[in-house]
Amino acid sequence: MMTAMTSHGGGVVFGNQIAEGAYTEVIYGLLKDGKYGEVINKLTMELQNFPRSRAALSLLAYSYYMLQDFPNAVRMYEQLTKLFPEVQEYRIYFAQSLYKAGLYPEATRACFQVDDPQYAQRMAMLQAAIKYEQEDLRACEALADTCLTDDPETIICHACIAYKEGKYEEARQRFNDAMNTLGYQ
Repeated sequence: MMTAMTSHGGGVVFGNQIAEGAYTEVIYGLLKDGKYGEVINKLTMELQNFPRSRAALSLLAYSYYMLQDFPNAVRMYEQLTKLFPEVQEYRIYFAQSLYKAGLYPEATRACFQVDDPQYAQRMAMLQAAIKYEQEDLRACEALADTCLTDDPETIICHACIAYKEGKYEEARQRFNDAMNTLGYQ
């Protein structure tokens, strides 16, 4: 029986098998091409052989996130946070995935698990986004007020609050301020 041979990012794939030594090249080629479904298929099989593989879990989580399959991204990032608790980024991505999945109480709890001060602003903005989605504009504003006032995300957050409150001119001005801060005219 003849098996189809294809090339992905320079790596060679025979049917569903990847040639020895080409696995990383093939996977990253697929990622570069936005073929997240194929990455998921290949890495899911790999995970059966190596269930604690940091690389496989991380790339699976990323691929699920990019496909907006947030429940599966949550599942992968949760495993990563348990297997590699020292990696703050996995905690951040876990919280973001929970938020995107609409699991707001869980996402809020996950934000508190990120204890590195370098991520304080990012976690405060994520918590503000959660409060915004829950229609708690006062809590959203209070969280945004703890962030850097000249940061474009903070400015946009305040613009969104103003818009939701019907303060359209204030919202427009804040959006313009954010664009100017980013260098857009």
